[in-house]
Amino acid sequence: MVRLLVDDVTLHKTDRIHIHVRFRGGQTHSLIVAIPPTSWQARQTRKDTVAELDRLLDTHTDAETADALNAAGHRSGENKPFTVAIVVHVRRKYHLPSHADRLRAQGLLTTTETRATPHSAPQHHQELDSSWNPQLPQGKRQE
Repeated sequence: MVRLLVDDVTLHKTDRIHIHVRFRGGQTHSLIVAIPPTSWQARQTRKDTVAELDRLLDTHTDAETADALNAAGHRSGENKPFTVAIVVHVRRKYHLPSHADRLRAQGLLTTTETRATPHSAPQHHQELDSSWNPQLPQGKRQE
């Protein structure tokens, strides 16, 4: 049906797409449209969402970060609610350190990592863990 009305269409791509349409009766019409983003650009997570994710990872795990982003109304690049998998994907894509890595950078270690240090004996940790009393002065153990 359009073939009966349109005689010629010319596209010229610069920073925008210039469309020139010539109809059968001799009338012409011109349009200028923006170049649409590529498919991967259209599915990018917004920069403000990535910044918020980065900020949340200072104090939250991946699961807590996903919950906080969803509660704040943020969506992924594919307009889906955040899940742990999406948070991990975005974190890795933008080379953001995990919550655990951020804690390690502050010098904090897990109990397992502390026990694995060469200057630390596991039985010493068990002794301290079982006899430590917050009511006693620093360094004193309960007998």
